[in-house]
Formats: sequence, structure tokens, C-alpha cells
Amino acid sequence: MQVKIRNSNECGGSNNLRDLIIKLEHLMYGNNYEVTLGIVRLTDCKNLNDCKNKIASVFEDAKLDRCEIKPAILKDVWGKVDFGFNYRGDEGAGLKLSKEKEDELKKLVVNYKNWITKYISPESKFYFFTFNGIPGYPVWWEYSFIILNNERESLFIYGSSSD
Repeated sequence: MQVKIRNSNECGGSNNLRDLIIKLEHLMYGNNYEVTLGIVRLTDCKNLNDCKNKIASVFEDAKLDRCEIKPAILKDVWGKVDFGFNYRGDEGAGLKLSKEKEDELKKLVVNYKNWITKYISPESKFYFFTFNGIPGYPVWWEYSFIILNNERESLFIYGSSSD
């Protein structure tokens, strides 16, 4: 399992987010099922173009000419995130968690969402954002969003599941 946080800027100089993502990915590893998660802190981004360029500087394989950006609302963000964390698959591929592991996952998801929430304010703008070159290989679900903040750091969050 490869950790998707590449440098301290991506996790705010703290190992807490790195550890949280490692735990989430580990718990969500199942039968023909694997999850990729990432969060990138975007400094000095006042608009979408700034964010796009910052993201491209983090992901060397990014293909900006094939990007798609659509406005979103916070409900869209949490809906996609929740769908991914609640997806369990089927007999051929997916997760089969014990009650104990399911409870542990729920606690970690709350921590993950709380970490993201620290970057959301009434002025935040949300964008569904995809382009080739982001880690992960979406098979069953995916999300990738920019949380744009004019007065503070923005975020790029992404997640996907594959076999």
C-alpha cells in the first residue's frame, strides 16, 4: 500500500493526517477491493486556475488539457465522500468488516471529515474536479473536489476504489 501524501505541505506538516489516511486505506482493503485517498493543501490559491496549477505541480502525470471542473455544493461533497466510505461491494469484490472493524472505520471517517471541515467556511466554494494523472483507479466509486477559499488555504480531496 502506497501512502498518497507526498510531502509535508500535503498533510500540513503533521503526521496525523498521514496516519489517518493510512488507517482508512488499510481498513478498506478487501477482496478484490482497494481504496486510494488523498488530501492536498493548496496555499496561495485565489482562483481555480491557481488551484489547478498547484495540483498539477504535485501530480507529475497530470494532464491539464483533459480536466473537468464543475461547480458543486457542500452536499455534493459529503454525498460522494459518504457513498465511498459506505460502499461495501458484492460477493466478487468488496469489504466484509466485523462489527469491531466497522465501528473503527466509522470513527476514522468522522475524524477524516472533521479534518476537512476545518477548511470549510461560509465563503468556501466547491468544485468537482477531475483530470488524468490523479492517483487511484476508479472502478466502483470516486470523488475529487477542490474546496476553494480566498482568505485561507484551499484543499484538493480525492478518493477512489478499484480492484
